[in-house]
Amino acid sequence: MESRLVLVIEGDDQTANRFAAAIREADYEVVVSPTAAAGIAAAMEIRPDCVICDVELPDGDGLAVARSIRAQPSPVALTPLVLLSPFEEGLSQLARFEVGADAFTSQGRSRSMR
Repeated sequence: MESRLVLVIEGDDQTANRFAAAIREADYEVVVSPTAAAGIAAAMEIRPDCVICDVELPDGDGLAVARSIRAQPSPVALTPLVLLSPFEEGLSQLARFEVGADAFTSQGRSRSMR
């Protein structure tokens, strides 16, 4: 049977639950980790098919999580990784890709373009 497992690393319970529900609706299994440390440990243990990680975590940031996952001497280092950040956050697109993210998306309310 083909693996269909997504790891969501998100410190906000409400946001994590929304992501988990949407991912389960798409017929994937989901594991949620609330901290950077727990997320890195879970990635090593369960070897998910995809990691979705918030940039702002209670014990660190998603950039450090991405760097750590990419540095692992195991197949998890090649796992697709999506970073989430608030619209207001000023982190450049280049910085997100430099840490090993395959994609990134913003969450929250959008700001108008001038």
